[in-house]
Amino acid sequence: MSQETQYIQVPSELTIQLIQGLARIEATLQSHIVAQESRMAELGTDHVDHETRIRRLERTIWIASGAALASGGLGGAIVSQFLGG
Repeated sequence: MSQETQYIQVPSELTIQLIQGLARIEATLQSHIVAQESRMAELGTDHVDHETRIRRLERTIWIASGAALASGGLGGAIVSQFLGG
């Protein structure tokens, strides 16, 4: 019967520093991922708000155009009455 000898490898100081550095990088990346996900969620709501604002602006422009057309026609009719046209 042969017995196998098992060895425990003790990490060197450099290995420990590398593992600690990787842990810091992982934590930093995780915080950046969370921040990016939060920004993406905000962009989704901003997109809807942006479309709503554009629709409101377009509606206002059409109303203003119609009002200008009506007031121009009415103004022309009134002026023509005063000038005897």
